[in-house]
Amino acid sequence: MILRSSAKILRSYQRQAVDQLTRFYAGGRANRRGYLPIAPGGGKTLTAQTFVANNYSKLGKQVVWLAWDRTLLSQAITELTGQYQIECADARLASL
Repeated sequence: MILRSSAKILRSYQRQAVDQLTRFYAGGRANRRGYLPIAPGGGKTLTAQTFVANNYSKLGKQVVWLAWDRTLLSQAITELTGQYQIECADARLASL
């Protein structure tokens, strides 16, 4: 399980969130939506990226990443492709 990358270490509540999401989806809820209640600035993007890296990219599954702002989408794409070496289908979408 990736809980540390070259630049960032997850805080305890972020590790707990990754573990809870992993258990949620492992319990037969693969087609359900999850919810990540972390306060603003609490590292939701990093936590979600770690979850995706641990549970989806290794299995060759696809993930749709939605963000309300292009800056957040661009940040996620940069981290997923750089830090986690996850291929993004069309990274150009962040700059539209």
